[in-house]
Amino acid sequence: MKQIRKLLALVLACLTLVLTLPSTALAANRGEPAGYVSQVNSTFTMPKPGQALPTTATNYVADTIVTATWEPSGNVAVDQTYTCKVRLVLGDGDGYPIYVYAQSGYIDIGINYPSGHYESLISQSFADNPSISWQIDQNYVSNPSTWVWGTVNYSLSVTPYHSINYNANGGTITSTGYPTYVADGDSVSQSSLPTATKSGYVFKGWEWDYDKGLILGSVSSMLSAVYSPVYLKAVWETEPVNYTLSYNANGGSGSMNSQTVTEGQAAKLKANTFSKTGYYFTGWNTKADGSGTSYSDGAYATFYGNTTFYAQWQKYAYPVITFDKNDGSGTTVTQTVPYGESAALNANSFTRRGYAFTDWNTKADGSGTAYGDGASISPSSNVTLYAQWAMAADYTVLLPDGDNITVDPKTKIGSAQIGIQAGSAIPEDKQLQMSVNAGTHYDDDAQCYRLRNSTGGQLLFYVLAYKGNEVNPGNAQGGVLLETADSDAVFTGFQNRVSVTVGTARTAGRYTDTLTFRFALV
Repeated sequence: MKQIRKLLALVLACLTLVLTLPSTALAANRGEPAGYVSQVNSTFTMPKPGQALPTTATNYVADTIVTATWEPSGNVAVDQTYTCKVRLVLGDGDGYPIYVYAQSGYIDIGINYPSGHYESLISQSFADNPSISWQIDQNYVSNPSTWVWGTVNYSLSVTPYHSINYNANGGTITSTGYPTYVADGDSVSQSSLPTATKSGYVFKGWEWDYDKGLILGSVSSMLSAVYSPVYLKAVWETEPVNYTLSYNANGGSGSMNSQTVTEGQAAKLKANTFSKTGYYFTGWNTKADGSGTSYSDGAYATFYGNTTFYAQWQKYAYPVITFDKNDGSGTTVTQTVPYGESAALNANSFTRRGYAFTDWNTKADGSGTAYGDGASISPSSNVTLYAQWAMAADYTVLLPDGDNITVDPKTKIGSAQIGIQAGSAIPEDKQLQMSVNAGTHYDDDAQCYRLRNSTGGQLLFYVLAYKGNEVNPGNAQGGVLLETADSDAVFTGFQNRVSVTVGTARTAGRYTDTLTFRFALV
């Protein structure tokens, strides 16, 4: 009996469902519903503050109707939180519901703001919303786990706009058109924030006004997405006070531009460009007489007022020139020259045996600056000048008696000793050459020399020899090299024989010829 009652109840429930379904649904005897939607995409347009709140959304999918009511109602206000009740009707617009595709269907309802910012209010799949009334009957739906229909209600808390509040912190905002509110979740560009002025201060931007609460992160990160009122406070930095530093030559010459420095900040003084003849620069002082505060050239210092710096000068002592004999002989002497003036050097009074004075030099080895004897000089400090020496030739020539050789006609020979006396000297880099021009009676035809007979002018041919070796001057004007000696040989000294030999003897008279000897350093 109980089983019969259960069966009758089931039949009655099915009959009731069929009677309540709309005709469009009944038309689904083919196995599928007459119509369906697989997506809800609707957007409310939120006006600027002071205008009416939106109640109707723009629906981008047919057979969907989205409306809203607001509590409190009226116009949009900044920092006002509303209870927004959104009603989603899935139907054909005539009060007849329509099926929706539940497995992959999606609901996306949001708000568009005038700035272009979009804020999502509802974002969910059909299947994830338990408030959707499921209407399933296997007589009309081939896949009852997929198809549903109904009306959905939502209740949301919405704050459309948040205020941006500025605390000028004793200053005055000078900009216009800057933002005073921002849409929920929207960003604010820091460049759009206003500027301000305050006497005696420099505006450095905005920071969070911590008197209104503590935030985490920087102002820029907080403004990148705003979800609550913004409280900003102007940041001020004391306006720098500038001073002028002036430079005074204080008896010198030249000019220097002043410089501007900031109070409390270390500044580097300019390098001195003034000059004063006979004086050198020692530094700066805040008093011309040096009784103030002293500063070195290019010093760093901090200033709290306009300041004049006076160049400080020290007179040069007269530079002293010291003359060094540098291996010579004599007494060391000095010479004083007024600073900045020129004077002729004292004449050299030193000597050195075997050497000749050449000039002065600031280096003993001659590698410095050279000055001639009596040259003009203008030293800026004490200087020592070293005598420079060059070895001089100092030798004694040993010649025959007179300058000729007498030949005895009987022996047919005439000779004499010639050379250099021991102890003579020549420079190490020189050689001494001795040569002879053998007489004045040259016979061009015979290409030889002849002796003159002292009684009758008769000439005899002769042969000239040195150290036993025949030499030939070559012609009447020529000469022949007899000896080349280095400095060591010259210092040792030497004598050698010069001889004349005639070919034919004579019994009467003597035969002579004049010989000319030459010595030269090469």
